[in-house]
Amino acid sequence: MAEYDSVDVFVYENDGTGRLDTYQKLPLNGPVLQIQSRAGNKTAVLVAGADNSFFDYNDILYLEGLGTVTRNLADEDPERPLRSAIINVTAGPSGKHSASLTPLLAEVRVRSLRTDFSVRPYKNAVLENAGAYLINVSGICPILWQGDFNPREIYNYGREDPEGCRNLPHPEILRDDGVSGIPMYCYPCRGGNGGLGTCTTRLVIEGTIEGVTYYYPINVGNGTVEPGHRYIYDLTITRTGTLDPDVPAESSMIDVMMEAVPWEEYENEEILY
Repeated sequence: MAEYDSVDVFVYENDGTGRLDTYQKLPLNGPVLQIQSRAGNKTAVLVAGADNSFFDYNDILYLEGLGTVTRNLADEDPERPLRSAIINVTAGPSGKHSASLTPLLAEVRVRSLRTDFSVRPYKNAVLENAGAYLINVSGICPILWQGDFNPREIYNYGREDPEGCRNLPHPEILRDDGVSGIPMYCYPCRGGNGGLGTCTTRLVIEGTIEGVTYYYPINVGNGTVEPGHRYIYDLTITRTGTLDPDVPAESSMIDVMMEAVPWEEYENEEILY
């Protein structure tokens, strides 16, 4: 957590009212925080990575109000993503509790990409001009993700839209040129059809085979993307793909191996065509 200077701490009454007991902005000088509040059963919320003007006073008076506070993808820095945790605590002189600050972002990485056209008429063909990118990516998300949020803004809606991503300070987080194994990032989602009000984030492999551009769209996390996870893919393209980047690839087109691991774990990548 050395990349964060401080953490916002909200302590709420755990008595059915959810009223704010105390709010503190505490320096992060190590793994231990000394939080002050009145004794009793509480709900504590910790947020790291938010600037000083992020929270509005009226939004934090009740836990329910804090749950409506959202983060924009345009404000995220993958090197310093917003992280949060919510835990029930018993406040008192000897109260000790542990919390894991989880990134709101999820990471998507293509660890390996191969082709195997050995049983096809075009067995000697190669995949050219390959690239990977994310589509149907929610542009806004509650800081306390509960899995029931319908996004009001979607980046790369139905296909890659570089112009629509211009306001992102890090537009490269949605694309991996050449499928080089660099990480891409998105907000969590829970299924849907990828339109406004729903969200199915897809990883798309795009490439040219014998002069024709094909797409291999894959539902990230099998349609469920959780915060603070890394979705690592090993892919083998076995035939020509779809002609639409928003139509999921059939299993006969691409063999997909996915591994979901905690954000902190890291895997080496291997990209072969």
